[in-house]
Amino acid sequence: MRELKFRTPCKCQNGHFRWYYWSVRFGIQVSYWGPRIIDCNCPSDELWEGFDKCGDDEQFTGMYDAKGEADATPIYQGDIISLVIDYDEDGSIIEDSFEIIWSDVYLAFGIKHKTEFVYLCELEQPIVIGNIYENPELNK
Repeated sequence: MRELKFRTPCKCQNGHFRWYYWSVRFGIQVSYWGPRIIDCNCPSDELWEGFDKCGDDEQFTGMYDAKGEADATPIYQGDIISLVIDYDEDGSIIEDSFEIIWSDVYLAFGIKHKTEFVYLCELEQPIVIGNIYENPELNK
């Protein structure tokens, strides 16, 4: 059985975000990595209360963006990606940004483009440019 990877955002009292990365195998949490939650400068007695109130768990999609092998960024649910969607008459690139979502209808990760769901695996060269917590302004 494959390991499922997740991340959960923790918004600290100072407004910064820290990410709690964890994985599950056979229904048991097996590991965590990334910055320790203690780095948030939250009082220890409020740490988990604030953490639970922050964001939802976001699952790793199993895919990486197109920045190149050495710099490839894992794509998680809740990430905002940039895609080339068209070209102008003069050949200029037209880009747009989209949130990675999970569809309960299609049982897959993807984006919503206009009124259609597009599978993540069908997207050409997505680039992670942010996420819905730290960069909500990028989600048009």
